[in-house]
Amino acid sequence: MSVSAIWAPFPQARYPEPVSEGMVAWWDADDPSTITKDGSDLVSQWNDKSGYGNNLSVSGDSRPLWIPATGKTWTVIRTDGVDDYMQASNSDSLDVAYLSLFMVLKYNNGEEWPMVIRKAKSGYWTGGWGFSGPQDQATLRFYAGSWNVTYVSAPTTDFTSYAQLTGTYDKDLGSQNLKLWVNSVLKGTDDVTASISAPSLDLFIGDDLYSSAPSERYAAGVDFAEILMYERVLSTDEIAHNESYLNTKWGL
Repeated sequence: MSVSAIWAPFPQARYPEPVSEGMVAWWDADDPSTITKDGSDLVSQWNDKSGYGNNLSVSGDSRPLWIPATGKTWTVIRTDGVDDYMQASNSDSLDVAYLSLFMVLKYNNGEEWPMVIRKAKSGYWTGGWGFSGPQDQATLRFYAGSWNVTYVSAPTTDFTSYAQLTGTYDKDLGSQNLKLWVNSVLKGTDDVTASISAPSLDLFIGDDLYSSAPSERYAAGVDFAEILMYERVLSTDEIAHNESYLNTKWGL
């Protein structure tokens, strides 16, 4: 059933909207009208607010948990790091050539090579884009084209408290075209020429089911607060606007 009313510590009406031009997905855990859950607070659908209908969904035992706001905590969608995930079906709008990604999240735990969010191309080694960790989980990587070759990383400890991530990829820029910020601090850049188009596969959060060994899972235990995805690279002013919106709304 759809959530009809919850108390949220950060009323949305207090904040300006994020940049709309080029937005292809907007998942907001603080908006109860977008969340479908059962009596045990297991989430079966998290609707996209961008207007493109890129809704995340899942069924059965892999449903993540809706965590309501209590006191000064936030309303979030929590994957357990074992087998929870959500999936948005492939669409033309999600198959991007350029990317700006904004997320507010907290990393709790994960299996080897935890996949926080991913639009994969083929297998789990190359293609597409995502935000994931290596086997030792010492860092989390924003990557384009190959998760273990072309990436920018930040220490996992940056995300063990709630943090705001910004990642951009401009395949035509030539140099320093893959960038990662955490809480508005630039963590690094990389020179990448790879295509991130993944026209045949879906987008996942919390796990990666496109592995070369389907019996293996690459789960990430994450509290997801908000995700914004764009099919273009936002300007410096637009990035600052979105970061201010998220940081203010979520009290970072």
